[in-house]
Amino acid sequence: MVRGFIPQINILILNLYMAINMDTVRLITSSFGDVEEADHFHLRALKANKKIFATLWQNEQRVMVKLSPTDQSVFHSFAPTIFFPVPNKWGLQGCTFIDLTKVREDMLRDALFLAYERAFVKKTEVKVYLRQFITNA
Repeated sequence: MVRGFIPQINILILNLYMAINMDTVRLITSSFGDVEEADHFHLRALKANKKIFATLWQNEQRVMVKLSPTDQSVFHSFAPTIFFPVPNKWGLQGCTFIDLTKVREDMLRDALFLAYERAFVKKTEVKVYLRQFITNA
């Protein structure tokens, strides 16, 4: 047996099943770089490049992230009870709720990072991409 192997497995298992909360979200997003937290109506918002990329829904134990509709579709297909569109026009544009009571940390990190990256894309670049995507479909 490799020395120290079993404790490493136990740490991995604990990391997979640790409760995710708003502090976890803040810790993850603080590792991305220039992220600031600000009030947004009755919620807290996470901003990068002066754009909101996520909002924290404390009472509901959810986070809303601004993904592309394609990324939203991928996450929702993989785990529909964890990742689901916001039930309005924002949801059609990629805004996605993440249930913090069910999500794994690695999946949460991926979704948050995609939303963070999207905050740096200019709207014109997104429109050009969507136009090309629709034309090639």
